[in-house]
Formats: sequence, structure tokens, C-alpha cells
Amino acid sequence: MVIFLVIGVSLIALGGASLAMYLTGRDPLGFAEGCNPAMPASLCDTPQLGYLIAGITLGFVGGVFMLVTTLGALMARREAAFLQRARPATARLRSVHQPANAQVNNQPLLVLELEVVPTDGSAYDITLRTRVSPLMMSQVRLVPGVELAVLVDPTSPDRVRIDWAAAARAQETDASSRGGSSTSQ
Repeated sequence: MVIFLVIGVSLIALGGASLAMYLTGRDPLGFAEGCNPAMPASLCDTPQLGYLIAGITLGFVGGVFMLVTTLGALMARREAAFLQRARPATARLRSVHQPANAQVNNQPLLVLELEVVPTDGSAYDITLRTRVSPLMMSQVRLVPGVELAVLVDPTSPDRVRIDWAAAARAQETDASSRGGSSTSQ
């Protein structure tokens, strides 16, 4: 992460230097001297235009690097805080549907109606919109009535995440104890 911040700051600094060269009219790289005859005359007459374009482009790209890195760090911190607070629970799947073939990054977006049963509280209903990898969809049966392992934020019970790995293990264990496979119904 630090390397991306360094790259972003460096690009912004280079963009600022290029803009300074444009504003002062200096041409330290000699764009005017080495102007290609095939280039439009307007570009050869105003070599500082290259500095302007470079400054804006480098500044923009550097800003994007900084923004993406910062947002990624904030999301990672938020996820780590959730995982630290979260408590395991179970949820019974009441219904599942995929709205109009909705997908995010080639992963189906599903709407799950769940009855969440925390270990230290009373059951409650929740609607959860979540992405599911095709691999997990092949390992976890999503049929009404199935129980899923979930993580619940005790400070905000509406924040629920399905623990897909634990759900897959539980269904596999359940299927093997009955003598069947986890994918057969």
C-alpha cells in the first residue's frame, strides 16, 4: 500500500513541476528544439503545451492512485473492525433470488431473506444482498430451509455476513453423515 502512496505523490509532484514549467514558459527539456516536422505547427510554436498536458495528466493519475489506495485502506480497516467485533450465528434461508441477472465482477448478486439466530439473543429477519462466487454456489446449497453460518455485528445486528467457508464445511459434514454428497439433493 505504501508503494502506491509513494507513486501517487511522485506523480502529483511531477505533474506540479510540469505545470510550473508551463506557467513560467521555461522549456528545460527542449521540446521546441526537437520539434518533429510531422507535428502540427501549433504544437511546435507552443512547446509549453506539452508541459500543460503532462502536468494535468500526471496530476490526475497521481490523484487517482492516492484516492484508490486511501479507499482500499479504509475498506480494509472497516472489514478488519467488523471481523474483530463479529460473533458467529446461524441463519435459516427463507428465500433467495437474483434480481434481473444482476452480477458484480462476474459474481451473481443474490437477495437472501434470512432468519438470523444469534447465540445470545432472539431470532430476527433480515434481507441480505450479497455477491456469491460461482465456486461457493457449487459448494453451498442455497435452498429455502437450509441453515447457513453467519457473522453478526453485535453493535449493529443488521450487519450480517455469510461465512461461506463454514457454511460449505457444515453442509459437507451434514451430507457425509447422511451418506450422500453435498451437491446431491
